Amino acid sequence: MSTSDKTMDMIDTYLGVVAAQLSKDQAEDIVAELRDEILARKEDREEALGRPLVEAELEVLLREVGHPLVVAARYSDRPQGLIGPELYPWWMFAARLGLIALVLLALARLILSVLFGGEELGRALGHAVSGFMNGAISVVGVLAIAGWVVERQPKKPAFLTDWKVRDLGLFAWAGTMERSGLDFLRGNVASRNKAKDTPVADRSDFSPVAGAATSAVFTLIVLLWWIGALGGVRIDALLLGNGFDLGAAFREIHHLVYWPVVAVLAARVGFDVLRVMTGSPVRLTAAGDFIFALANMAILAWMWMASPLSELIRVASANDFWQRMLSRDSWALDAVPTLLMAIVVFGFICEAVRAVQSLASLVLDRRIGARC
Repeated sequence: MSTSDKTMDMIDTYLGVVAAQLSKDQAEDIVAELRDEILARKEDREEALGRPLVEAELEVLLREVGHPLVVAARYSDRPQGLIGPELYPWWMFAARLGLIALVLLALARLILSVLFGGEELGRALGHAVSGFMNGAISVVGVLAIAGWVVERQPKKPAFLTDWKVRDLGLFAWAGTMERSGLDFLRGNVASRNKAKDTPVADRSDFSPVAGAATSAVFTLIVLLWWIGALGGVRIDALLLGNGFDLGAAFREIHHLVYWPVVAVLAARVGFDVLRVMTGSPVRLTAAGDFIFALANMAILAWMWMASPLSELIRVASANDFWQRMLSRDSWALDAVPTLLMAIVVFGFICEAVRAVQSLASLVLDRRIGARC
């Protein structure tokens, strides 16, 4: 085979790879255009040298044109990135919220393991860091998949194009908090003082859309933790003063209500995403909040009446509850059971208030009250 034949075979191979990346209706024209360009460059190079190009020289020329994958991408009408520049700031904001939630979960796990689980600080810190790293990989991966899907939708979601100024409070607050945190880590006192003087949106001014986005991210983190995607739900034995194994009770609770909690959390994430996509209309938000409040009340009522914790936290009457809450002996001798009792009772009251507010909002078609 002559040198000319070998170089033409190289060009055909190159163009064949380009054509394989393109749709049939555009490949023929694009390959013909590229062939003309490559042959023109080849002729100019050969004229300057006064001889035909050898294979190595043609290889250099083709590299100058570009890798076939890159060249084909220039002609493609599909998105050229996992997440485009318009969506990337949203992706990064959601990732920051997710990492903040993971940090809070890691700190809670560390404190509970050391104070109540009797675990050594070094071991507990290692478990917390490991859980955070596993969680961070999972969160970033899930958000990347979500971003990839959104990026390839024919019509962009409304939150990208139809945002309102009243929706911006959360973003201003979160950005200022992040800047202040970085300044604190750097020890930059002057920047911290300047940040204090910077106007920050009041969290009470957060729009329903911004609140729904935040709720979706944080609920997703809790769901991933509950199903073990963030390193598993590890609950060690925890014996209280009366011999009650709190760790065993929590493990049994996790087993008994695993699927109901998965259903509630997954539905909450989906509902919050729907709120973001639709602008969070009042009656849609109220209907969802009412249903989720009832679901949370049911879970808390089960915790009080029939869960493995019931014998530890349940009291006979409201009078007994307040006596236990206000007794110094209860907090001194049975701090953990008293705290759990308070969490369940006040959590149930909070959800009941939320249910009433949501029902009123649903009937009146306007937002009633604030979140409990």
